Amino acid sequence: KVIQMGGEKLSLSLLNRLRSITSADIYNMYGPTEITICCNAARLNDSGDVHVGKPLPGFSEYIVDSDGNELPVGVTGELVIAGAGVSPGYYRLPEKTAESFVEWNGKRVYKSGDYAFWTRDGNVVITGRKDSQVKLNGLRVELGEIESVMGEQPGVRQCAVGIRRIGNQDKLVAWYTADGPCSKESICKGMSERLTRYMVPNILMQMDRMPVTPAGKIDSKHLPMPAVEDRGYIAPRNDVEKFFCDTVAKVLNIERASVSDNFFEIGGSSLIAMRLVVAISKGGYNIAYKDIFDNPTPADMAAFSCRSSVDSSVKSKKTVPFSMRADSRRWAHSSMKLTSLRATG
Repeated sequence: KVIQMGGEKLSLSLLNRLRSITSADIYNMYGPTEITICCNAARLNDSGDVHVGKPLPGFSEYIVDSDGNELPVGVTGELVIAGAGVSPGYYRLPEKTAESFVEWNGKRVYKSGDYAFWTRDGNVVITGRKDSQVKLNGLRVELGEIESVMGEQPGVRQCAVGIRRIGNQDKLVAWYTADGPCSKESICKGMSERLTRYMVPNILMQMDRMPVTPAGKIDSKHLPMPAVEDRGYIAPRNDVEKFFCDTVAKVLNIERASVSDNFFEIGGSSLIAMRLVVAISKGGYNIAYKDIFDNPTPADMAAFSCRSSVDSSVKSKKTVPFSMRADSRRWAHSSMKLTSLRATG
């Protein structure tokens, strides 16, 4: 028995699921339509990661930077493909043809638009699409990389990531299907261990099924707009929580913030978080940039700041400054001399 998979990027979680239910040979196939269906194939039954293998006979592949220079093993660039299967171009689209089918080092190649890198044993790993690289609040975000990491989280079957305008802010949103109830917190925690913090989605939406195109690929244009959960207003319980609620509201330019509001879900971003840290420090509280991500609600920030203050106080009591120790020795030495003079007198 042989299972050949293609069309959508194969996730490690799906590969492991297949391994657990079948002994068939599992092949991961890769190939844009422009090169006539398939140019790579890899048997992944015993593989520890997901790749598309080596170029098939009749094809040659290169991974290049934006200037067309070949890249070494492990460095990500655009995959370009040469071989007999490369098509003449797009029907009645000369400009698009000239952009995608080019001469490179004396060969006619197709610029796939896929980011990839070589492994040491000559396999190709596809990491995402060039057109899925976007900017979010001034920071470059690779949607394909995020989807790849999310797809490897336990329980996640399919996923898609995109940017949506929510509450006058651009938000990184993830849609996913799972084998059952899947904790959003555990997914985000797992992703944060491998991704930069600003690349972890602000909003996750679990779905029964993904919308698909006639070709069977996820239809990103028909992914639903997520509804932001209204948790209701919870007033601060003390002066510290009130300070953090007021500060968050001021930084986000909103009327008020509840103690349970997640900073990143009500308009915050990685850039605005820097302004929040500055505003908090001006109020006399010490909280680092990374702590905002770990403590995203005013209640969390207040509790964290109080714990930090107590820890700092305990440390300062335990640590005696060098100058004080020196003064103590001088005082003790003077006392001994005075006692000695009195005894001899």
